[in-house]
Amino acid sequence: MYILVCTDYVTKWFEEKTLARATEQSIVNFLFEYIFTRFGVPREIVTDQGAQFTSKLVSGIVEKYKIKHRKSCPYHPQANG
Repeated sequence: MYILVCTDYVTKWFEEKTLARATEQSIVNFLFEYIFTRFGVPREIVTDQGAQFTSKLVSGIVEKYKIKHRKSCPYHPQANG
């Protein structure tokens, strides 16, 4: 079981979803269902370097929507906010 959390750095508003599996498809579905349709496309996202965040599918979405994708340093979760 995984919990995916997105936090707005300015307002501290967060959206979360429990996932049975953390796959790239579940990440993309979350972004469209919970973030893009409610708040619009973000200018920037910060993630760790997990395979589900660095996959071709997520990279393609980031490129298509011109989102800056910052990846935090390994073994330093504080960099994720």
